[in-house]
Amino acid sequence: MLALIGEERKMDGISTFSLVTAGLALFITIVSFLLFKRKRVFVPGVTLLIGLALFVLSFVIGGWEGMGLGVISLSLLIASFISLTLLMFYETYKRMKSTRPKE
Repeated sequence: MLALIGEERKMDGISTFSLVTAGLALFITIVSFLLFKRKRVFVPGVTLLIGLALFVLSFVIGGWEGMGLGVISLSLLIASFISLTLLMFYETYKRMKSTRPKE
């Protein structure tokens, strides 16, 4: 226990990638809720397309710069897919709740 007090906690690559992806997914979802009332899936759809374009561009650039761009675009792709899935489930739940007959 005392040995842990003086040590610095360092994040490895996977935990950093996961934290960035979760933050991006949260950001995309919040922006979708704040900006659009009817078409909430617009923002995740656009970010999904941007992520795909950046991923393809990372292969064209190549080298270390392309690898960094590829990791960032992969994180953006995963985050927008998570956000899109959550928003689709929310819209389906809201639609099912509004069409349910009242007792």
